[in-house]
Amino acid sequence: MGEWQTLAHVSTLLLPNTVRTSFVDNAAKSGVHVYTVSAYDRAGNVSGESAPRVAGRDTIAPATPAPEAKPPADTAPTISWAAVVDDGSGVDVYQIRRDGRMVGSTLGSATISTDTIANTAQKQYTVAVTPGTTSLRATIGSPSDPAADLDLFVFNPAGALIGQSADGDSEESVTIANPAAGTYTVLVDGFAVPAGTTTYKYVDVFTNAAFGSVSVTDANAVRPAGTSWTVPGAVTANSAPAAGRVLLGAVQVRTDTSVLVGSADVIVQAVTP
Repeated sequence: MGEWQTLAHVSTLLLPNTVRTSFVDNAAKSGVHVYTVSAYDRAGNVSGESAPRVAGRDTIAPATPAPEAKPPADTAPTISWAAVVDDGSGVDVYQIRRDGRMVGSTLGSATISTDTIANTAQKQYTVAVTPGTTSLRATIGSPSDPAADLDLFVFNPAGALIGQSADGDSEESVTIANPAAGTYTVLVDGFAVPAGTTTYKYVDVFTNAAFGSVSVTDANAVRPAGTSWTVPGAVTANSAPAAGRVLLGAVQVRTDTSVLVGSADVIVQAVTP
């Protein structure tokens, strides 16, 4: 059997040849694209085109929220807004800033684990999403086998595929905006694991204001590289997640022009009444 190479097609545009069995289309513009693949051997023989597969890239920001605030009163200020639409990867979280500074984020119910998968094997996870959820996100990454190619798929309660992330590595993430309540299935596929098995980090989280929030109070200041400082903050946990899950939020450090400098997860392991 002769050596071979593959040629990928997107719509009618021919893409560069590759000798690998995966291709990352970094030049793709935002939107949905249709791909097919053909194989060529060294003698010039060519296979038929594969069945078309649809993949997309999201470089377009979500719609801008339109918050409303109650008139000043002798109570803590309250703002609210309608869920915004993002036709690409979906809205993940809402970040709230006061006077131009980041002050909080919504908590979510999360599963965080390190798991093992074998070459060509699959692992499934179920996520029971509650009413009022604004986003569902599943993420995998950090494989112990750096050459591993793991893919990620999300199915809705009816069993229909509603999101996937499948390129040539194992850093994959899928976000579903405003998912309906129900039990979702997350599938991790060990497409190619040269080492035979690999560990990987897995996170699924659905964000819902019913769980509470993380708030941070900080002032803009000049801070040289390497500076450390203490920031007052608070976690308000309104309800506990389901058994085996934790509450997950985030704290971000931003400049006075809102440029992201760094971030860290806030994990609440247990909530007591």
